[in-house]
Amino acid sequence: MNPDPGHPLLWGAIALGALVIFLSNALSLSALKMITSSEEAELNFKETDVIVVRLGEFLWGFIFLMSSMFSLQNLALGLIVLIVLLLTCCLFVLEAIVANRVSGENKRLLCQRFSFFIKAQSFIYAPTVKIVARFNQKATAKTETDPPFETIVETIQQQQENSELDTDDFEMINGVLSLHDKTAREVMVPRTDAFMIDITNDNDRNIDSILEMDYSRIPVYHEDKDNIVGVIHIKNMLKRARQFGFDRLTIRQVMHPAFFVPESTPIDELLRQMKKTQNQMAILLDEYGGVVGLTTLEDLLEEIVGDIEDESDEPDKLIEQVEENEFIVQGKMTLTEFNDEFGTKLEMSDVDTIAGYIIAKTGKIPDDGEELTITEDDGLRLRTVEIVDDTRITKVLATIPAQLAGWRKMRALAREEEQE
Repeated sequence: MNPDPGHPLLWGAIALGALVIFLSNALSLSALKMITSSEEAELNFKETDVIVVRLGEFLWGFIFLMSSMFSLQNLALGLIVLIVLLLTCCLFVLEAIVANRVSGENKRLLCQRFSFFIKAQSFIYAPTVKIVARFNQKATAKTETDPPFETIVETIQQQQENSELDTDDFEMINGVLSLHDKTAREVMVPRTDAFMIDITNDNDRNIDSILEMDYSRIPVYHEDKDNIVGVIHIKNMLKRARQFGFDRLTIRQVMHPAFFVPESTPIDELLRQMKKTQNQMAILLDEYGGVVGLTTLEDLLEEIVGDIEDESDEPDKLIEQVEENEFIVQGKMTLTEFNDEFGTKLEMSDVDTIAGYIIAKTGKIPDDGEELTITEDDGLRLRTVEIVDDTRITKVLATIPAQLAGWRKMRALAREEEQE
């Protein structure tokens, strides 16, 4: 006759067996905690073995708890809970004694004794561990998401307002965070201002022009600046000249292929591309394939750390005050820089500079000696005062209204206080 599965003796036997396995798991885990990584490798233990032992400890502990409740079903619930708590305390005490008493060769012997048990459980519970890990990865992917970009910006701004961030540090962090909002066009040197050489020119003339400049990399074009054929690194040119002499040096010998990117490329993406291709200069193209300008790695880094000037850089004053409310500004000054300086809100699609803004507003390119003037609704007045090459506006006289002049003074005082 089959024994009654609900008989207390049967459940007691199950509970006792579960307790033995539970304690074995605990001792195994204690052994694994005590051995070093080199000993673990020598005994051929893996990180997953520890996970399996922990899982086995939990499962067999659960079985022991359930079977104990059935075997002690005639006892009061409070007494059952007390027994379970006492056994749990005994378990922790036993584990602590093992950890303190076992050392040296004894811990190696303990690990070897339980190695078969650990490996056996690793084999039995491996499928369960994989299933649990897979569900955990899916749950983590759903719950752990990156904080919104706006939240990061707000946190940094709050830290700066609370004086937890230095002004220079704040500007640098803000520069990094704003990289994805800016395109290469916004930091480029326009084609009209970029120094390039024509490969069809006399070789000596090109070399003399290169040596007169302070640039380390020079684009090379063929007859037209829209036809860039390569870039010269002055270090390579001097190396070859040192080896064979300038008389035997040609531009084609030291020229390497140019790196072209669309002008709309985000700055952070351009940085990654330049790092990947090991280029420090990029030629920017418009949607029709024409060259609009160039940018260097230094230009991109300046968006993060501010202007980087060396001993060869000459001060380039974008603004020169001539009267209380009158300023001479460079035509190449960007609208963003102008707005930041004077508190204006000049903006126009596909226009980057003050010179471009005047041309777009008036709808004409100035002739030699012609003045173009525009007046904004807020009283701002812009007038061209210098034109080169018959078409390029280089200097503009900006007459700002009294309220904007007052705003500029207040901002200057605020900057001085921040520096102090």
